Amino acid sequence: MPVGRPARRYGGPGWGLATCERAAPALGGRFAGLDPAAGVVILRSAAVLSSLVTGTLVGVVAGAVTLLLTCVVLAEPGRDGSRRSG
Repeated sequence: MPVGRPARRYGGPGWGLATCERAAPALGGRFAGLDPAAGVVILRSAAVLSSLVTGTLVGVVAGAVTLLLTCVVLAEPGRDGSRRSG
């Protein structure tokens, strides 16, 4: 990128973080005066917990859809769920 030319921005104002135009996210409120390393641990722990909860909920929904489809397919007339033909 040529010197003196502003960085090209994509999307909204949040995309500036990728180009280091702003400070890294920091905790506020009760945690505002906390050591930055502890803040990183708290933020990453919250991200891990959030990902686990999201993955669990997606798995529950996928399992429910699978169970529903299995019940609908097995409930079709003339279908008893066995693999015998004839």
